This record gives sequence, structure tokens and C-alpha cells, in this order.
Amino acid sequence: MRKLDTLVADFPDTYTLIGQDEISKTYSFPKSFVSYRKPRAVSTEQRERARQMMIERNKEKNIKDFLGSSRVMVGKKYPQPQCL
Repeated sequence: MRKLDTLVADFPDTYTLIGQDEISKTYSFPKSFVSYRKPRAVSTEQRERARQMMIERNKEKNIKDFLGSSRVMVGKKYPQPQCL
């Protein structure tokens, strides 16, 4: 309901609050704005492939950040990123 309340406030010409009582609210907006989607099924192979890609991207990003940084910290140990 909070999302619909913000939409009513931001777009009053499209979304309107028709009525409300103690436990419910009734809204009006175009039928074409409603969508129902089933949850995406991801196989274990796809999940592992995406995991490996993110590990590689994070390594590249950390190297770029390290080479681009002008400050050097001595005596501090940085925690290793946790991989799920």
C-alpha cells in the first residue's frame, strides 16, 4: 500500500485513492499498469556461472581501485571478500 500511496502523491492524474477504512484502501488506475509475473527459475549452473562472473568483476574492480588510489595504508589488513 505504501508504494501505491506514493504513486497517488506523485501521479494524481493516473493513480487515485477512491476510499479507505481502518483496514483497507481502494485505488483506481489503468488496467494496463497491472502485471503479474512468475518467479524466475535459475538453475544451479546459471547461478554458479553468474557467481564466477561477479567474482572476476570484483577482482578487476579491486585491482583498478587499488592502482587508482593515491593513498597507501601501512599496517592495516583488509578483510577478504566473502564468497557465497
